[in-house]
Amino acid sequence: MAEDWYTEKLRKRACECGALDCRTEIEITMEEEDAADHSGRNLWIVAPGHELRGASEAVVVSSNERFLVVEAVEDL
Repeated sequence: MAEDWYTEKLRKRACECGALDCRTEIEITMEEEDAADHSGRNLWIVAPGHELRGASEAVVVSSNERFLVVEAVEDL
């Protein structure tokens, strides 16, 4: 299948929680990454158990066993 690399192949991406000491890598497909990065919303991809830093309020938009997509409602 020609689209397997886009929809199924996992690649590594750094957690975007904002913690200075965070070195966690997330496994994500290009399709999942594009959906968050090009949504037009203030979305961040973070590892499970991590909290988004630098936002006065954050809402989990979606989640799975590999990562959470969090919307920063208002940045500090």
